[in-house]
Amino acid sequence: GTLAEIEDFQQQRRDERKYLYNSGLTNLQGEIDKSLQRIKDQGRERLAVIQGQYGMVQGLAQGVFN
Repeated sequence: GTLAEIEDFQQQRRDERKYLYNSGLTNLQGEIDKSLQRIKDQGRERLAVIQGQYGMVQGLAQGVFN
C-alpha cells in the first residue's frame, strides 16, 4: 500500500484501541455505580431495621417504666 493507506490503517487501529479502552472504562464505571447503589440500598434497609428495633425497645421501655 501507499504511505497514505498505511497511515490511514494505523490511525484506524489507534481509533479502535481508544474506543475499546474508553468503552471498557465506561463499563467499569457502570459496574462501580451499580455496586455503590447496592451498598447504599443495603445500608438504608439495615438502618430501617435498626430504627424499627429501637422504636420497639423504646415502646417496651415506656410500658415498663410508666
